[in-house]
Amino acid sequence: MSLSYHSLKQQVSEHLTHILEDSLNGKDASQLQTTETLISQRAEEALRQTSPNFKYMVLCVLMEKKDAALTAHSSCVWDPDTDANFSVTWSSPTLCAVLSVFAVAI
Repeated sequence: MSLSYHSLKQQVSEHLTHILEDSLNGKDASQLQTTETLISQRAEEALRQTSPNFKYMVLCVLMEKKDAALTAHSSCVWDPDTDANFSVTWSSPTLCAVLSVFAVAI
């Protein structure tokens, strides 16, 4: 039986959304200098606890909401039956966050 990350995506997405909310609520752009690193580290730890049978890549993008736009795209080549990628987003009146995860079966 092959191992698949698809069944865990909902659970992991909810946990990662909580990490973003917990890390960013009440903050503004002047407080973000090390926040991206901390969010990525917390996400990586949560992912490893969920399933150590995958290699993970985490990308955290934080942006202050001003007169600017953010457009991003990511893709990769892998086994679609076992591997997965997904993103979670969070937003406040002053900040926008995107946390992208790639999970590749070991």
